[in-house]
Amino acid sequence: MSSRKSKADEIDAYIRNAVTRMLFLKLKTAIPNFDLRPFLAECVREAEKLNLEESATVGFDIHAIADVLRSWHTQTAFLTTEGLPRPLPIRGRLSIYRLIQMHFPRAKVESVISTLKESGLIVRSGRSSWLPAERHARIPKATTEIIRHLAEGVARLAETVVRNTQSGRGGDLLFERACKVFHLPLSEAASFRKYVQKQGLLFITSVDDWLESRVASSKKGKRETCAAGAFGFAFIDDNKGTIGRKKLR
Repeated sequence: MSSRKSKADEIDAYIRNAVTRMLFLKLKTAIPNFDLRPFLAECVREAEKLNLEESATVGFDIHAIADVLRSWHTQTAFLTTEGLPRPLPIRGRLSIYRLIQMHFPRAKVESVISTLKESGLIVRSGRSSWLPAERHARIPKATTEIIRHLAEGVARLAETVVRNTQSGRGGDLLFERACKVFHLPLSEAASFRKYVQKQGLLFITSVDDWLESRVASSKKGKRETCAAGAFGFAFIDDNKGTIGRKKLR
């Protein structure tokens, strides 16, 4: 099986899992004899309306890309004397090529470099060197990295909600919380973005550091492993038109 086919199948599995679990919850709370088919048909029509004609190219797990940037910010060999990421050329003894090889097989290095450039995750520093734009991977385009990230995030959320609802009051619950207001002043939208960006990054970075420390210690001996992590996002509907805002008021 080709790498492209394998990645596409993995994304499809996450989407299928997310949709299946959400439909399961829908059936659990629906009226008796509720027919899913018209509901699904309507969802398909809405999805087709939203579909853009741009095609996404199969890429990599966004978290694997983030591992490259993390190493650039933490590995001594890739840091300046001030502890900042060292400007790196694409190739050479100490280069982006060498950095990526720490996380990807050699056959994928060129594709990873292209992804880093095209997604704006690295920026030029001088004539021949590059620096990471940020410590974390944030893909601003509708690429397969984003599709996979979205599909896994929705699937994991649905999985956690279903698991928590079946655990009972004294069960082993996973963290899943949310907050929402209905009348945030539009003048506070920018402040909300900045606040959540700061607090959310602190939360994810803290959890990530905790997980990475445990993974590092587990490599010293053979132990059973599992996937674990946290997703975080904020939402705001301040891009509605004037009519939508009047209705909100």
